[in-house]
Amino acid sequence: MGRQRSLTRSDLELLHEALSYMRRRVFDQAESVRIKGVLDRIEEMLLDPTTEPRFLRISPPEQEAMERQVESFCVELTHRGGSEAGRQQASRLRRLIGAGAGSSRLGWFRRLFGR
Repeated sequence: MGRQRSLTRSDLELLHEALSYMRRRVFDQAESVRIKGVLDRIEEMLLDPTTEPRFLRISPPEQEAMERQVESFCVELTHRGGSEAGRQQASRLRRLIGAGAGSSRLGWFRRLFGR
């Protein structure tokens, strides 16, 4: 993730749920390997409670793959007829990924003016 941000256990569990769900739906071999690598790191962090603070260090290709798959998971959570809990999870995941990518609320405004 772009900025250093400590992840809570519930954040890690939510990321793990999203990536493990989407991993079964990825058919590109390179993407699947990247997602598996991120999942392995998340599982290590979940199984080792002594690592505080929790930082997820991933390469730029892994970050891009994770962002794509988490966004796809969010779309599936918020499809027509989806539950309120699914929308809340999707919103939380988008905030996690957005914070990790270094984006902000004014990101679109800054891009508009080339900053």
